[in-house]
Amino acid sequence: RRPALLGGPPRGPRTLRLARPIVADLAGLRAALRRGGQRSVTLDATWPAAAGKGGLETALADLASRAVSLAERGVAVLIVSDAALSIDRLPIPSVLAGGAVHTALTDAGLRGRTDLVIDAADILDVHGMAMVLAVGATAAHPRLALELAAELAGSRGAETLDAPATIANLLAAFEGGLRKTLARMGISAIASYIGGALIDTVDLAAEVTERCFPMAAAWP
Repeated sequence: RRPALLGGPPRGPRTLRLARPIVADLAGLRAALRRGGQRSVTLDATWPAAAGKGGLETALADLASRAVSLAERGVAVLIVSDAALSIDRLPIPSVLAGGAVHTALTDAGLRGRTDLVIDAADILDVHGMAMVLAVGATAAHPRLALELAAELAGSRGAETLDAPATIANLLAAFEGGLRKTLARMGISAIASYIGGALIDTVDLAAEVTERCFPMAAAWP
């Protein structure tokens, strides 16, 4: 959480600054937040398959409502996670989950004092990472990509690398891709990209755009 722009200097070092908007160690981030006296809460971004075709819409509404409720109670960091996914529980796509929470917090006037971390299995490339940030995530934890990178250590083509090295290579690739994406758009700082909804929503239903990407260019 950042101090108010016109509120004077902060009373203590309460801002946790990340080197990049990519989280490799989610447990370490939670521990650092606790040491800094800041609360973080994990929100489940999955929904029951038995709920049928209306289940996703209900899950998005519930996710947004819980996020606003927690932010109103002073939670500084919300971690939206699909780690509970299974055959019976389907993951909410990270772009929809991030967009819905960001929009709800913005509408409630709470986004400026609440940070959003997306922990998702579907962030597998630079495009997926860039999309999650564009719709509002402060940072992202590409959980499955990190696990796959660690599994590559010692395998064919990576015989001399250990898990930390393969993960470091993945992070460097993500960061390099994001820098290239921002440079092409004339953006010099990731903070200017986050939540800008610099995406197109061609062929998306109006209710999806309104719930998750209200600032995006849209053609009804």
